[in-house]
Amino acid sequence: MDTKPKTQQIVSRWDSSKVLFECELPDGLDSGLAMRHALEQAVGSGANLIGAYLSDANLSDANLSGANLIGAYLSDANLSDANLSGANLIGAYLSGAYLRDANLRDANLSDANLSDANLSDANLSDANLSGANLIGAYLSDANLRGAKWHDGHPITRIPLMLQGLLWGVEIADAHMKIGCQVHSLAEWAAFDDAQIAAMGGKDALRFWRAHKDFLLGMARADGRLFEQATEEVAA
Repeated sequence: MDTKPKTQQIVSRWDSSKVLFECELPDGLDSGLAMRHALEQAVGSGANLIGAYLSDANLSDANLSGANLIGAYLSDANLSDANLSGANLIGAYLSGAYLRDANLRDANLSDANLSDANLSDANLSDANLSGANLIGAYLSDANLRGAKWHDGHPITRIPLMLQGLLWGVEIADAHMKIGCQVHSLAEWAAFDDAQIAAMGGKDALRFWRAHKDFLLGMARADGRLFEQATEEVAA
């Protein structure tokens, strides 16, 4: 009879032969919860989980508060009701992840890929979303109070993201990002040709002349915020 205890490894997404953490599993633990148990043990011990491979893992209800998951691969993982408050998820790959009701308060999600992730009812208060990919993300009833976007600008709802143009465009509340340039909507509306050209030369000027009315028109769909931003600049 084999009495050797069962173990669970957490390996690197970049090198599956590199074991980041390993632990014994308690008797009777459901096999579907093995990774959750190992991850909680790893976080509790302060293990370095940079680049951890956790794709498709069932991590629902896991306590991962303060976890160091920089660059972790969590594609399609189930993180519903998980506690990720204060977690470091810089550059993490969370495309398609299920994060309904997850606690991401004060989490660092800068440059994380959250495309097509389900974040409905998630707590993202005070989270850092600078550079995060939110294309297709579902944020119905998510708490974004105090959440920060590019350059630390606060956001209250999911940014509108446009692809397929010369530069990617993101519009969030009273600001718009085109390429690497982030300015208020009122500033974009007021820039003259010389200011636009200084951002990216003739290509930038051609781009802005071709798309200015369309982009500002989309921003004006929320007229209250646009008018408020315009008044603030004028003042």
